[in-house]
Amino acid sequence: MTVDRWFRDIGAPESLRKLTLDQLVIGLLNEKPDRVSAFTFARALHFIGRGNSSAGRSNRCTSTIRKRAPRGFCEPR
Repeated sequence: MTVDRWFRDIGAPESLRKLTLDQLVIGLLNEKPDRVSAFTFARALHFIGRGNSSAGRSNRCTSTIRKRAPRGFCEPR
């Protein structure tokens, strides 16, 4: 199922899609909603929602990232 179909199935208004949702899909996945999997989009949203994005957050790494990150990755710049 594509993101486009998923948005239609959940009844997302066309105006909201044009202004926000479609742009979010393109920004996150670099692909148009009619060409990308809804599962992939949902996983990207889940990843961001877990705090794995540095946008608007401090420069500190979470403990999970610290364990896997290369040396120096989590140090302040």
